Amino acid sequence: MCTQAGTDTPPSTGLHYPDLLLITSAGRVPIELELSCPGAERLGSIMSGYAAHPNIRGVLYMTDNHRVARLIDTVSTRLGISELIHLQRISLQAGELA
Repeated sequence: MCTQAGTDTPPSTGLHYPDLLLITSAGRVPIELELSCPGAERLGSIMSGYAAHPNIRGVLYMTDNHRVARLIDTVSTRLGISELIHLQRISLQAGELA
């Protein structure tokens, strides 16, 4: 599916912060912008953490990469939390990020 870009990534501390966190009266909605592949194990760990949190009402994953989108879908389905995970495909042009 996805290949890990580098192997010199430092070990995870277990902490993860979303790119954006919406706080609503109904609960919290983390927003993740995935432009590269985090790896299935790391993604599963992050998703499981969200699923275990009682105040998380949903998680929005946004990506411009079809392989990453497929991985997000596969991992959330395998974990049985696909109803919590919402995937939005986006289109980014290189000039839009500058």
